[in-house]
Amino acid sequence: ACVAPVFRRQGVYSALYDSLRDETLAPGSRPVLLVCSGNSAEGARIAGSSGASVTRSRYRMILTSSCLEKIAAPDCVRLVPVTDENAEEASRVSAAIFNRAPVDACCFMKALLADPVREQFLVVASRGTVGLVGVASAGTDYCVHGLGVLPQFRTGGYGAGALDAVLSVLKERRVGLVALDVDTNNAAALSLLRSRGFAVASRADYWLLPGARKDSQ
Repeated sequence: ACVAPVFRRQGVYSALYDSLRDETLAPGSRPVLLVCSGNSAEGARIAGSSGASVTRSRYRMILTSSCLEKIAAPDCVRLVPVTDENAEEASRVSAAIFNRAPVDACCFMKALLADPVREQFLVVASRGTVGLVGVASAGTDYCVHGLGVLPQFRTGGYGAGALDAVLSVLKERRVGLVALDVDTNNAAALSLLRSRGFAVASRADYWLLPGARKDSQ
């Protein structure tokens, strides 16, 4: 939600959220999450006054091109682009990693393949496919998304290998900046990212409005 500058400081922003809150309290309403910048005191005040509570927070972390140059390609894994030919395997891996229903994972994978700015890769080791990772381009900058390792292969260093592998691909493309989102309470992931030179650029807070059915998120 945003308000044109000429109409700010007149309560319009608060009125928008009051209206949204009323809708979520109506019978049969669906869950609503408000995503607010962690630096926005006004956004937090409005969300809090609506009775919402923070359910999670995520950092946007940034890796500059100078840090990217220091990344070395791993020996333990390689990346295989996801295409129509191996999309079914990628869907199964996605369902297992992210606990998605198979039909949802299949639809999501089809959407990724149809998106011209997104690429998906299978992470393959000597033991076979161990995970997934994707990238999305925005000009000369890229965002890494959906990095995950199958449950049976976790704690084997494949997550770090997948990160280094995809960063090596982006280094070869001479990208300007690499971004990645991570939960603020994921200590292991934060430690890994910082060891590669990622730094926190911003934080987003996710507020759950009251009256939403938490079991249907």
